[in-house]
Amino acid sequence: MKSLLLVSLIIFTLSLISGGSYASAETASPGSSGHTGHTAVTGPLHKKFNRHTTLGNRFYESRDYDRALTEYYIALKYHNKMISRCNRNRGRCGHSEGFIRDRSLSTHLFIGRTLFALGDYDGATSNFDIVIGLDANDLRGYYERGRIHALLGNRKSAISDYDMLIELDPDDSSHYIKRAYIFLESGNYGRAIEDYTTVIEIDPEYTNAYSQRGELYFKHFGDRRRACSDWRVSCELGECSEFDRAKREGICD
Repeated sequence: MKSLLLVSLIIFTLSLISGGSYASAETASPGSSGHTGHTAVTGPLHKKFNRHTTLGNRFYESRDYDRALTEYYIALKYHNKMISRCNRNRGRCGHSEGFIRDRSLSTHLFIGRTLFALGDYDGATSNFDIVIGLDANDLRGYYERGRIHALLGNRKSAISDYDMLIELDPDDSSHYIKRAYIFLESGNYGRAIEDYTTVIEIDPEYTNAYSQRGELYFKHFGDRRRACSDWRVSCELGECSEFDRAKREGICD
């Protein structure tokens, strides 16, 4: 029943956002609240949307995921009604196009995360697809979808999502760490080393990157000198387990 409801709501949301007279709605300037002066049209619906979203967040934070999901679906229902009313009123409903899109995006993000917590990975992925479809520059959609692909062993898809994270946010070392792990799993050790090297360039005190790169140098490329160099730096930064082991085994001086 929940899966059927999910599919219906997804189709309805996409049809509303992508079509109808709302495509020509008045758009607020950047930095504005998104209101255009006609809030009486959707005010009651928006209040109900906010109330159920807030309830969903509370249930999610308390790990009551089934009740959270129910509240998010109700919020989405009111949100879709709000979009319909905007369309019937030629977009003059008190909210800009961006404001409506952002609420759609956040609701599907909440639903996707809740479905993930419940183990419904297909449903979660469908919602993160919508998030990306609404805003191709939203990091959260790629992060969440990439996490599912990685968990399910869909390495090519996971790498694709992490590629997008890196393209959109190249200075965040955590994106490279995630992609390096997938490269490790797929046996692409050279690419994993490249990602760990980038991590070190971004954050020279990231001890785990030195440890992992040193392990790759030694285990898969037989490069004792570079491995010992990385383990030594890691030890200087406070993590000495690999370097101490290597010294005990006569690998490093």
